[in-house]
Amino acid sequence: MTPATIAATLAAFVDAVLPGDDLFPPASAVGAQALLAERIRQRFGGSGVADVVSRLTSGGEMNEAIVRLEREETELFAFLYAATSFAYYQSPAVIEAIRALGHDYKDAPQPEGYEMPKFDFTPGVNVPMNPRGTFTWTDWLEPVDVSGLAHLNLPVKGR
Repeated sequence: MTPATIAATLAAFVDAVLPGDDLFPPASAVGAQALLAERIRQRFGGSGVADVVSRLTSGGEMNEAIVRLEREETELFAFLYAATSFAYYQSPAVIEAIRALGHDYKDAPQPEGYEMPKFDFTPGVNVPMNPRGTFTWTDWLEPVDVSGLAHLNLPVKGR
């Protein structure tokens, strides 16, 4: 498997997952495939990228390979999807596309943070008209008898 095949296959994968549209670029245009390859290498070692690419190129077109991977290797697919999404949404071009939609979006919420309006305690606005629930002081709490659950062999914290 050549480096060009690996690069082209990963680019096709990320574009199938996040193809882009009139506002958002396709994932390969922002380099998501390079970050995906790095995450695969970190998780699965040196041969991980070649292993993933061989799964994506074993018979059929990319969309069929993705459906098969999603159905038969759900944990691997979930990892690839999440790594692709994180790589894509950290891209400055995608961040600008999100902002162009009118969202107050920061690529790193700290140290600036997001502006939060003052909380309004008006009943029916930010608090229920008929509040439910109660408050119990910690000193009033008593242990619950769970001896009737011993037959379940549940793990016990601290033992």
